[in-house]
Amino acid sequence: MHPESNRESQISGNGAERRWCQPCIEQQTAVDIAVGELLFSCFSCLLSGSEDQASNAVSCFRVFNHDAWPENQIQLLNYSIEEVDVLLKHFGDILKKGGCNANKVQEEWQNLKVLVTSTFSDKNYLALWQTLLTKEPYKHDFENILHLVAIMLLLPISSAQCERGFSARNRIKNSVRSSLHVSTTEDLMRISTEGGPLETFDPTNSAIHWLSSSKRSRRPNYKEWPEFVSQV
Repeated sequence: MHPESNRESQISGNGAERRWCQPCIEQQTAVDIAVGELLFSCFSCLLSGSEDQASNAVSCFRVFNHDAWPENQIQLLNYSIEEVDVLLKHFGDILKKGGCNANKVQEEWQNLKVLVTSTFSDKNYLALWQTLLTKEPYKHDFENILHLVAIMLLLPISSAQCERGFSARNRIKNSVRSSLHVSTTEDLMRISTEGGPLETFDPTNSAIHWLSSSKRSRRPNYKEWPEFVSQV
């Protein structure tokens, strides 16, 4: 084939590949825009109001840091009542949709402070709220005030993790690999963002699962060429 004709064939082939990938790229762009709008609507509901009001509400979550609570019992009972009222007012719609009874929050908050200082003062921040949110009878006795704790734990302190997630998604699912299944993309992103270092990874269990989970035989069952053929 003439070099010039070969060149035209390659250009035509690349153009066809670009035309084939263009709908996939446009579809993925539309999905990204829809996801972004959904996330914005969700967090705008949580952080409704002006920027100053939202910042003030978020700063009120510091009252749930039990290491900063006063040791005096009288001061403890009066501690953070106004901050909890600010949170109830700011997140009122979200709390109502979640089934929170706002009239019981302050009473539960007083009892919760007494319980934590007398029983759980030795626990760290993460262990404390994990226990109260998952263990009985605490998650039932303090179910209304724990709605605010759940919102506090939901709000990210920065967007760095989200940015890393989008970067991983763009790196994994690109124009060349645009047909990846959603579950496959999610698994690869989770491994990329939360997985350990490659040096410490033992692939044995994953390889066994891959070999045994297919309905058809995998590549390791492929038989090598006879010795006399490989010598030709």
